[in-house]
Parts: sequence; C-alpha cells; structure tokens
Amino acid sequence: MSRAVPSRSRTDQLRECGRFFAQPELGHLPPDRGMAALHELAGEGTYQHSLEELGIGARLAWRNHDRCVGRKHWRALDVLDARTKTTAAGIAQACWEHLERATNGGAVRSMITIGPPADADGRAFRILNSQLIRYAGYRTRGGIVGDPANLELTELAMDLGWSATGGPFDVLPLMIHTPDDTIRYFLVPPELVMEVPISHPEFSWFAELGLKWHAVPAVSNMDLEIGGITYPCAPFNGWYVSSEIGRNLGDTDRYDMLPAIADRMNLDCSSDRTLWRDQSLIELSRAILHSYRQSRVHLVDHHTVARQFVDHVDREHAAGRTCPTDWSWVNPPLSASLTPTFHRYFDPPESDARPAFLRRDTALPVVGAIAQDPPTTPMPQRVPPRDQPAAQAETVSPAAPTVPLMSSARSAAAGEARSAAVADSRPAAVADARPAAGVEGRPAAVADARPAAVTDARPAAVATPGPELTVVRESPPERTAPTVFGAAADTAILRESVRARPEAFPPLGEETLFVGDLESVGELEPDSEMPLDAEVSADSSPAPALAPSPAPEPDEDEPASADLELSLSAEHRSLWRRMIRSKRT
Repeated sequence: MSRAVPSRSRTDQLRECGRFFAQPELGHLPPDRGMAALHELAGEGTYQHSLEELGIGARLAWRNHDRCVGRKHWRALDVLDARTKTTAAGIAQACWEHLERATNGGAVRSMITIGPPADADGRAFRILNSQLIRYAGYRTRGGIVGDPANLELTELAMDLGWSATGGPFDVLPLMIHTPDDTIRYFLVPPELVMEVPISHPEFSWFAELGLKWHAVPAVSNMDLEIGGITYPCAPFNGWYVSSEIGRNLGDTDRYDMLPAIADRMNLDCSSDRTLWRDQSLIELSRAILHSYRQSRVHLVDHHTVARQFVDHVDREHAAGRTCPTDWSWVNPPLSASLTPTFHRYFDPPESDARPAFLRRDTALPVVGAIAQDPPTTPMPQRVPPRDQPAAQAETVSPAAPTVPLMSSARSAAAGEARSAAVADSRPAAVADARPAAGVEGRPAAVADARPAAVTDARPAAVATPGPELTVVRESPPERTAPTVFGAAADTAILRESVRARPEAFPPLGEETLFVGDLESVGELEPDSEMPLDAEVSADSSPAPALAPSPAPEPDEDEPASADLELSLSAEHRSLWRRMIRSKRT
C-alpha cells in the first residue's frame, strides 16, 4: 500500500485554509481569493496555490517551526516550484537544481523545492533519504563503517541495486518512493556535493584523520502543510551550525571520533572526570569552524546563532506574534549555558500551528524483486503546464530500474550476504569502529544531528534496525461528497475566517461581526525586517498565478452569495440572511 498522507478531516482542512488566507502577509490578495479557495477545497478536496501563496506559505512554515534556531532569516527563503514534475526522474532533476542553487559556491542559500501535492487518495512522491546528501553506513564483520544513522537506508539502497564501495563517507543515492508503490534511486552528481575536509589550525595531524562533511543540510523527509494542502516532497535547507557537525562526527552513535582525537592529543581517558571528551569536542569544533572558513563555505557558530534567535524572538513579540519554541532544540550541545537561549523560557510549541513542516514517522518500505515493466500512474497535473525542454524530467542519470514493494519481509540471508560483501576498508581514523551489536540499542531520538536553519533531520525510520516491515497492498478508501458549509463546525470556520479578515470574504464586510462565536484571530502587524517577495522560482518559465474569476456585481435585491446560500442548511441559511441584512443596514 502506498504510504498515504495521514488523513485529516475536511473540517481541519477548511479551518487551515481559512486561517491561511487570513494571514496579514496575504492581506494584499484580491478580496475574493480566500472564499474561492474555500469553495474549491470544500467541493473538490484540493485547490492550487499560486506561486506567491506557495512562497509565503513556505516562509511562514519556517517561521512556525519550533525546533529551528535559525528562524530569524525566514523571510529570505527562496522557493523552487517543482509541482509540474510527475515522474521520479523529474523530482530528482529538481533536487539537483536545488543543490546547485543552495550551495551557491559555498555562500549557502536557504532554499526549498516543492513538488506536487498528494492526490485525493493520499498518493504522493516521497523522498526516503532524511537529507538530499547523506553518508552510507555499513555493517561489517569488524564493526560499523560510515554513518550508523543511515544503516537501514544503506541496506535499502543496496537492495535496490546500488553498488556500495564500503567507505566512511560514501554519498547515498537519492531514493524516491512514487505514488504507484515503486522506488527509484538516482546517484547524486558528484559536482553537486560540496564537501569540506576537516583540518585544525594548530594540530597538523588532524587532517590525517580523514574527516570531512558536506556544505548543505537539505532536509527531505518532512511534509509541508500550507492552507489545508499537504506537500510530501519538499526538501529544504538553511545552513549548518558548527556544533551540529560536531555532533555528527563526535556522538557515540554517529562517527564517534572523540576517542581517536583524544588519543592523538595524548589525553588521560581513564575517567570521565578528566574531561577528555569535553576537550576533544572543543578541538573538533575549532577544526570545523577553521575548515569551513578556509574553504569559504558558510556556517555559523552556536554563540552567534543563539544571539540571532533571541533577537528573532524579540522581533516576533514586538510584532504581536508568539514564537513557539522547543527549548531543548534551540540550545546547543556545546557550552549551552554560555549562550543567551539557555537562560530564558520561550512560548511553548504549538502542534496545530500552520503552515508547518511536519515530521514523518513512517518505516522504510521493503523491496522485492525487480520488475521489468512496472505499471506507472502519473500524478494528476494540478499546476498549469509550462514551456520546458522536452524530456527534461527523464534525463537524470544514472538511474536504477524501477522496483516494486513486496508483501514479504526482507530475508535474513540477504542481510548476511550484504555484510559479507562490504569489505572492511576503513582508514586508520575509523579503525576502532563500534561493534555492530551496539547499534541495536541506539534510541531513534538521537540518530541524527539537527541542522541549524532547517531543524528536524532525524529520521526514526532509518535510525535503529527493527522488526521487518510487511507491506500489504490495499485499495484506497472511496471519497464521499462533502457538504459545503453544511455542518456547524464548517460554519464556525467561516465565521472565524471572516472575523480575522472580513475584506477577504465578500459580501461580508467589516461591519459583520459574530458576537459570541470563536475568538477573532486578530490582525497582526507584519514584521518589517525585509519584504516577503523574495525569489520564487519555477523549474522552467514562471507559471501564471491563479486568478479567481471576478464575482458578478450584486443585484439590488439579490446578494452576490446566492450560490453559497443555496448550499447551506436551513439553520445556516437563516443566519446567512441575517448577516446580509445587517450589512445592508
């Protein structure tokens, strides 16, 4: 069965849509745009965002993300529109363009690429990698080589036919799960993977450890929700905080390099009381900052980003907004008490905040035999077609054959064969690899480090080997025709939206109030730090924005909302007429 988007009620979708178009950042849109979107969502189960709405929604999702310490720059997020892509190869091509633009020669830019939304049955393209650039992890007879956080993802890639080399920093292929229950993988072009070799400003031996890390932390396993619409394929990035790379290389369930560093520094490791781990981590952090600066690749230290975040919180409060924050995520793992974020509390996280990036807690699929000619079901094209070069979506190379899911579990014999096939080619720097048995007890919660401006990159699905997953094909549930504003909850949503921004919902004007109903969302002053019209790019030529059809002029005796009135129940029709009369008087 295709891993569908978690089902939400139509009421929830309508509420999110109404709240989205009531945002002050959308106050300049035509006044009937919000009502047009609500009508389409209620009748068809979906609607199409314009490029401008897509960009503003993505930026608001970044601003709302409670685990991100780099949100001060939320207005600078650039958007690449890939909603017209209907094949895995097209999605991969958009990801390559994302990496090229985001890397920007080392001056890393915050970017998001937004693929097609899920269809009415919840089918969608999903990237299985937790980030566009991930290093493989191998189980060998001598222990683990590479990144233990990606053991299952590496095994999945090998099941698909990827030829592994067994090195500590092998870039995994991009694996895309398609709406028709197949998985395709694509090798990441080496020229798009900017990596920084790690050296130390004082210790010449540090370079001999053979450490390196990549420049762009592009998170790719989270869903983006904007105005009731879910985009399951939306990789996005900010830039790294140095302490995050320090965790990737130093944590015991990652590369675990602190013992090797302490050994080269001749530190006393006989007891934790000697603070040898702390000293090793400090020197590793110094090496990371030094190396990225020498390579002219942008990242930020934990002291600077903490000050920036406190400034962001103060700006949000001055603008009349809360700033939901997970305290445990915005404080760095190194010298936390020396940063200003440690010594204050923040607004608590809001699980229902929208737009938002949502974590996807689903297991990796199980792969069966390779299909020679698998059936394909293209995604419905909701975005107007653009002029683009022929075959652009299919010129991604190299690519593996399409592979379907199977209902039986992956055999244990195959796993043993993989382990035996991977040669123990670890350099001296990782010769003291942890035994494979130690991986079984790793908690998923610490499987991956948090990138600075893009937050949650920790996939529970690939962190800890668990029981085999059985995938069963099921028919999608049948859709039922929705009732347009025919329930009390739907009417409450309409009232809330009108109270938030009445000019967006004609013929209701600012004189129409709903006394005793839901509290008003309120008109908040937008942040004046920088304009919201940052770059929004399409994968080819720009698509025309959605322009709702202009509503006919109201007749003297007939409200312009006659069609909507006919769709209401008797109780709500009476309420609607009273509202129209109150407006006229």
